[in-house]
Amino acid sequence: MDLINHLFTEFGMVVMISIFFFIIYKILKKDRTTIKIVFSGYYIITAIGFIVEFILNIYLFVGEEIIVGILYKLSLYLVTYALVPFLVFFISYQKEEVESIPKKRWAILIVYAVLFLLFFFNPGYAGANESSGWAPLLDLTYYVIFFILLSSIVVPIYYYIIKILGKFEDKMMKRRWMLLIFGFSELMFSFYYLEFTCFMNDSLSRSIAGFLTLILLSNGAYLIYYAVIRKYVK
Repeated sequence: MDLINHLFTEFGMVVMISIFFFIIYKILKKDRTTIKIVFSGYYIITAIGFIVEFILNIYLFVGEEIIVGILYKLSLYLVTYALVPFLVFFISYQKEEVESIPKKRWAILIVYAVLFLLFFFNPGYAGANESSGWAPLLDLTYYVIFFILLSSIVVPIYYYIIKILGKFEDKMMKRRWMLLIFGFSELMFSFYYLEFTCFMNDSLSRSIAGFLTLILLSNGAYLIYYAVIRKYVK
């Protein structure tokens, strides 16, 4: 990674971290209900993942493979797992569970925390190393497993947000919810495309994916927040 790309990446990370902390503040500044705390979980966990990645990019210059590998896996674990609170939120939103969330919903958070932990910190998961130019790599087996794990979260989320859309009668809420669907699709495109470029191991594609991720994650996260804010985040 040359100096210009490195500085651009670090600047982008600072911007994304700032955006996510701003959204977290707006969500939790008052009336910290259970449903709002769950909703904010995506932003909190993702922001922590970005901070870890920010530190990771600094360590790339040091070149300590063990530390870089651990930080890489930890950042990817956090950013991916952050989607699970969204799943719990949209299930609860659809079922209008505002004041409290059943224990079986919390079980979803625990199960996926363990599954992603076993996946990303499995000794067979290569991650990033000096031989790959510190670029994250995925072989076919781990790419397929990751695709299945991610899709097991993404597909139900789409199911519930579309189901919620059908319940709205207010045109403004329908328009907002369409923005949410668009924003969530931006998030998912960045996830799938970035992991695909890691599997293909093409430096140009990874650079493009990295640039797109900065834009799509920030914009998608804000659109989701904007769509939900009217009902639960005031």
